[in-house]
Amino acid sequence: MDLGTGGVAALAQLARLPRRPAGSAGAAAVQEEEARIRDDFTAYGYAYDNRDLEAVLGFFAEDCVISAPRGPMHGHAELREHYGESFAAGRTRHIWSNVMVRVVDPGVEAYLGAYHHTLLMRSDHSRCVTGTDIRHLRRIDGDWKIAGRWLTIDTGYELAGAD
Repeated sequence: MDLGTGGVAALAQLARLPRRPAGSAGAAAVQEEEARIRDDFTAYGYAYDNRDLEAVLGFFAEDCVISAPRGPMHGHAELREHYGESFAAGRTRHIWSNVMVRVVDPGVEAYLGAYHHTLLMRSDHSRCVTGTDIRHLRRIDGDWKIAGRWLTIDTGYELAGAD
Protein backbone atom coordinates (compact mmCIF):
# COMPACT_ATOMS: atom_id res chain seq x y z
CA MET A 1 0.00 0.00 0.00
CA ASP A 2 1.43 3.35 -1.02
CA LEU A 3 0.66 5.94 1.68
CA GLY A 4 2.71 8.70 0.08
CA THR A 5 3.89 10.97 2.87
CA GLY A 6 1.02 10.14 5.22
CA GLY A 7 -1.55 12.73 6.20
CA VAL A 8 -5.33 12.86 6.12
CA ALA A 9 -5.58 11.39 2.60
CA ALA A 10 -3.59 8.34 3.75
CA LEU A 11 -5.88 7.94 6.78
CA ALA A 12 -8.87 7.94 4.43
CA GLN A 13 -7.15 5.28 2.34
CA LEU A 14 -6.65 3.11 5.44
CA ALA A 15 -10.30 3.55 6.41
CA ARG A 16 -11.32 2.03 3.08
CA LEU A 17 -9.49 -1.23 3.81
CA PRO A 18 -11.85 -4.05 4.83
CA ARG A 19 -12.44 -4.57 8.55
CA ARG A 20 -11.65 -8.25 8.16
CA PRO A 21 -9.20 -9.50 5.55
CA ALA A 22 -10.41 -12.00 2.97
CA GLY A 23 -9.64 -15.56 3.99
CA SER A 24 -8.82 -14.58 7.59
CA ALA A 25 -9.18 -17.02 10.45
CA GLY A 26 -12.38 -15.32 11.55
CA ALA A 27 -13.61 -12.22 13.24
CA ALA A 28 -12.44 -13.27 16.71
CA ALA A 29 -8.82 -13.77 15.59
CA VAL A 30 -8.75 -10.42 13.80
CA GLN A 31 -10.34 -8.66 16.78
CA GLU A 32 -7.74 -10.20 19.09
CA GLU A 33 -4.90 -8.89 16.91
CA GLU A 34 -6.54 -5.46 16.69
CA ALA A 35 -6.77 -5.36 20.50
CA ARG A 36 -3.06 -6.31 20.78
CA ILE A 37 -2.12 -3.55 18.34
CA ARG A 38 -4.21 -0.97 20.22
CA ASP A 39 -2.65 -2.05 23.54
CA ASP A 40 0.85 -1.77 22.05
CA PHE A 41 -0.05 1.69 20.70
CA THR A 42 -1.07 2.83 24.20
CA ALA A 43 2.02 1.25 25.79
CA TYR A 44 4.21 3.02 23.22
CA GLY A 45 2.71 6.38 24.22
CA TYR A 46 3.35 5.75 27.90
CA ALA A 47 6.92 4.58 27.21
CA TYR A 48 7.59 7.67 25.09
CA ASP A 49 6.09 10.09 27.61
CA ASN A 50 8.17 8.42 30.36
CA ARG A 51 11.30 8.80 28.18
CA ASP A 52 12.01 5.06 28.27
CA LEU A 53 14.29 4.81 25.24
CA GLU A 54 14.76 1.03 25.28
CA ALA A 55 11.02 0.39 25.58
CA VAL A 56 10.28 2.80 22.71
CA LEU A 57 12.89 1.18 20.46
CA GLY A 58 11.37 -2.22 21.26
CA PHE A 59 8.24 -1.25 19.31
CA PHE A 60 10.21 -0.81 16.05
CA ALA A 61 11.55 -3.32 13.56
CA GLU A 62 15.34 -3.13 13.21
CA ASP A 63 14.95 -2.01 9.58
CA CYS A 64 12.14 0.49 10.15
CA VAL A 65 11.74 3.56 7.97
CA ILE A 66 10.20 6.72 9.43
CA SER A 67 9.01 9.78 7.54
CA ALA A 68 8.78 12.69 9.99
CA PRO A 69 8.66 16.50 9.81
CA ARG A 70 12.29 16.78 10.96
CA GLY A 71 13.45 14.33 8.31
CA PRO A 72 13.52 10.61 7.60
CA MET A 73 15.00 8.00 9.92
CA HIS A 74 16.16 4.49 9.06
CA GLY A 75 16.75 1.73 11.59
CA HIS A 76 17.37 1.58 15.31
CA ALA A 77 20.63 3.56 15.32
CA GLU A 78 19.01 6.67 13.84
CA LEU A 79 15.93 6.24 16.04
CA ARG A 80 18.12 5.93 19.14
CA GLU A 81 19.87 9.19 18.28
CA HIS A 82 16.64 11.03 17.46
CA TYR A 83 14.67 9.86 20.49
CA GLY A 84 17.65 10.35 22.80
CA GLU A 85 17.84 14.00 21.73
CA SER A 86 14.07 14.43 22.03
CA PHE A 87 13.97 12.93 25.51
CA ALA A 88 16.88 15.12 26.67
CA ALA A 89 15.11 18.25 25.39
CA GLY A 90 12.09 17.93 27.68
CA ARG A 91 8.87 16.15 28.49
CA THR A 92 5.99 15.20 26.22
CA ARG A 93 2.40 14.14 26.54
CA HIS A 94 0.65 12.43 23.64
CA ILE A 95 -3.06 12.29 23.00
CA TRP A 96 -4.30 10.25 20.06
CA SER A 97 -7.81 10.25 18.61
CA ASN A 98 -9.70 8.64 15.73
CA VAL A 99 -7.49 5.56 16.17
CA MET A 100 -8.07 3.03 13.42
CA VAL A 101 -6.52 -0.42 13.01
CA ARG A 102 -6.67 -2.49 9.86
CA VAL A 103 -5.29 -6.02 9.98
CA VAL A 104 -4.29 -7.00 6.46
CA ASP A 105 -3.10 -10.47 7.47
CA PRO A 106 -3.25 -11.51 11.17
CA GLY A 107 0.01 -13.40 10.83
CA VAL A 108 1.98 -10.82 8.89
CA GLU A 109 0.77 -7.26 8.35
CA ALA A 110 -1.41 -4.48 9.80
CA TYR A 111 -1.79 -0.69 9.83
CA LEU A 112 -2.66 1.81 12.53
CA GLY A 113 -3.68 5.40 11.88
CA ALA A 114 -4.62 8.27 14.19
CA TYR A 115 -4.61 11.98 14.77
CA HIS A 116 -2.11 13.12 17.39
CA HIS A 117 -2.10 16.07 19.75
CA THR A 118 1.35 16.30 21.30
CA LEU A 119 2.48 18.60 24.09
CA LEU A 120 6.19 19.40 23.95
CA MET A 121 7.26 20.79 27.32
CA ARG A 122 10.74 22.33 27.15
CA SER A 123 12.62 24.47 29.64
CA ASP A 124 12.67 27.48 27.31
CA HIS A 125 9.16 27.13 25.85
CA SER A 126 6.27 24.72 25.53
CA ARG A 127 4.47 23.97 22.34
CA CYS A 128 1.56 21.90 21.10
CA VAL A 129 1.53 20.23 17.70
CA THR A 130 -1.18 18.24 15.96
CA GLY A 131 -1.12 16.04 12.90
CA THR A 132 -1.36 12.46 11.73
CA ASP A 133 0.43 9.28 12.81
CA ILE A 134 0.29 6.24 10.52
CA ARG A 135 2.13 3.00 11.23
CA HIS A 136 2.76 0.00 9.01
CA LEU A 137 3.19 -3.02 11.27
CA ARG A 138 4.87 -6.37 10.62
CA ARG A 139 4.68 -9.41 12.84
CA ILE A 140 8.19 -10.32 13.95
CA ASP A 141 8.76 -13.21 16.35
CA GLY A 142 5.11 -13.08 17.42
CA ASP A 143 5.04 -9.33 18.14
CA TRP A 144 3.75 -6.42 16.06
CA LYS A 145 6.65 -4.09 15.19
CA ILE A 146 6.59 -0.72 13.44
CA ALA A 147 8.15 -1.26 10.02
CA GLY A 148 7.12 2.09 8.57
CA ARG A 149 5.76 5.27 10.09
CA TRP A 150 4.49 8.51 8.61
CA LEU A 151 4.14 11.53 10.90
CA THR A 152 2.81 14.94 9.96
CA ILE A 153 2.50 18.18 11.88
CA ASP A 154 -0.48 20.05 10.51
CA THR A 155 -0.75 22.78 13.15
CA GLY A 156 1.31 24.03 16.07
CA TYR A 157 1.11 26.75 18.67
CA GLU A 158 3.01 28.00 21.69
CA LEU A 159 1.68 27.30 25.19
CA ALA A 160 1.76 29.88 27.94
CA GLY A 161 2.33 29.10 31.61
CA ALA A 162 3.11 25.38 31.28
CA ASP A 163 5.53 24.14 33.95
